[in-house]
Amino acid sequence: MTRNEILEHRGALLLATSLVAVVLALAIYWPSLHGPFVSDDALFIVLNPWTSTLSLESVAEMFRPFGEARTASNYAPLHLLASAVERRMFGDEMFGYHVVNIFIHALNATLLIALLLSSRLPRVLAIFGGLIFLVHPANVEAVAWISQLKTNASLALALGAVLAFRRNPGVATALFLAGLLTKASAAAALPMAAALAWSEAGQDEASGQEDWGRAPWRWLAIWLLLLVVFAVPHFGAIHPRGTIEVPAYVDLCVHLRTIASIGTHYLVMAYTGLGVAYGQEYPPVMSAVDPGWIAALPLAGFFLWRIAVSLRGKSQEAVYWIGAAAGFAPISQMLPFLHPTADRYLYFILPGLIGGSLLLLNRVWKARLDAMDLGHAARSRGFRYAAIAVGLAVVALFGARSWERAHLWSDRELLMSDSARQFPEGRTAVFLRARQAASTGDAATSVALLRRAIELGGDQLQFDPAFRPIANDPVFRVLSRELASQHIVRMASFGRLMQRELSTLAAAHFDRGEFRQAERALEEAIRRGGIMRQQLEADLDWVRRTRARIKGGSAIF
Repeated sequence: MTRNEILEHRGALLLATSLVAVVLALAIYWPSLHGPFVSDDALFIVLNPWTSTLSLESVAEMFRPFGEARTASNYAPLHLLASAVERRMFGDEMFGYHVVNIFIHALNATLLIALLLSSRLPRVLAIFGGLIFLVHPANVEAVAWISQLKTNASLALALGAVLAFRRNPGVATALFLAGLLTKASAAAALPMAAALAWSEAGQDEASGQEDWGRAPWRWLAIWLLLLVVFAVPHFGAIHPRGTIEVPAYVDLCVHLRTIASIGTHYLVMAYTGLGVAYGQEYPPVMSAVDPGWIAALPLAGFFLWRIAVSLRGKSQEAVYWIGAAAGFAPISQMLPFLHPTADRYLYFILPGLIGGSLLLLNRVWKARLDAMDLGHAARSRGFRYAAIAVGLAVVALFGARSWERAHLWSDRELLMSDSARQFPEGRTAVFLRARQAASTGDAATSVALLRRAIELGGDQLQFDPAFRPIANDPVFRVLSRELASQHIVRMASFGRLMQRELSTLAAAHFDRGEFRQAERALEEAIRRGGIMRQQLEADLDWVRRTRARIKGGSAIF
């Protein structure tokens, strides 16, 4: 077959595979198709003033590097723009949001297959790798959670960038930039592309490929420059807003053990599907004999060995191991943040683990066949069929598990119950017990449990409507004021506050009865103009009217 015929055949295969992937993904995620907005969906869609409208003013603000639209301590304008488009198209109808995520997930499985085929992996293994990614139970969170559109789309753009890098580096560069502007995790495409360039450097026409020469390294220099420029507003949004101090990490050994243990946890999830859960809660590793971090030592050694051997042999296996490492690095707790382990974080790690593992298995199998005589080779076919049967069984098992977990995303309470069941002393379990106590009017017990949940990493849990029965209880009011004080102190470290932060600051002052400070914060936010102005003016009017109703309130504060 000529090269064009090979490409046409591969294109037809990928088209058929993508159609199957869409149908299979829809079947697996069917139980979640009408699931509600959850958690961060409020930040990006429900309560976000910039995605609730689609105007030139809002879009311009999304892309302004140090603008007011940065959300959840990230600079991700393309995600905000996509969310705004979805909001315009679907409104409060959940079905559309979920279908978009599912289609992108199926696309990612197809792109992974295409990347594996480009690495000269046999078709059966490449399709198997794509199917494993498609049905993996750890991916349910990234697909069924509406605002994780950023994760799905950024991976699609990152995989597309690596795929296009060899033939059309200009298009690849545009995809890489778009991936960064969707979610910073797309930066993993840079070391993957570098490993790809290294593995194919020096190839000539005799091998059916043109010599790359210095061209890929020049393009990679442009990628690196784009990443550095992007990092300025992105890390400006993260620090200090998106980072936390973990007292246990003062001990460097504890910090390193925790990073190692987290890595082991993700590997277990990736290769077995075990350990998946909503709202995972694993504490710092205080013990020097913790099995998680001890197991990480030989595993890390294996990874370093495979990367070194692959790079030395200029094998594309290195592309995938390096991609997995790059996907893990930002969520490893090297820079601590709240809730360091989550199913969705595996989404960027999994393609690399799948690709590296399959390429290694294929290499071992080919070496074994080369060493066999004809009789042994004939018997090996039986082993091959058995391996295919086992692979299909794994796909079916993972698919059934994902379908089961997709049901959880049909109801927020099911998600919380899942977390409480798997982490009975975690923040979600404690929070649910606090809600139960509040429903019976037991303010003292509810507040004690709520304090514990907040210590474990809960954020603004006291605003849940379930606490209305005790909202006016003095014990609950003390807690609310304490938390308001903590918010005020923390925001004082942010430097210049954004409009929404000023609004939050005003709410904290209001909760403490400090009406004048609340008014000043809202007045400062209003002076900046923008699409939030009307809501901020309404909030300011409400604060002033409340203050006027409370006799002597101004004299107290």
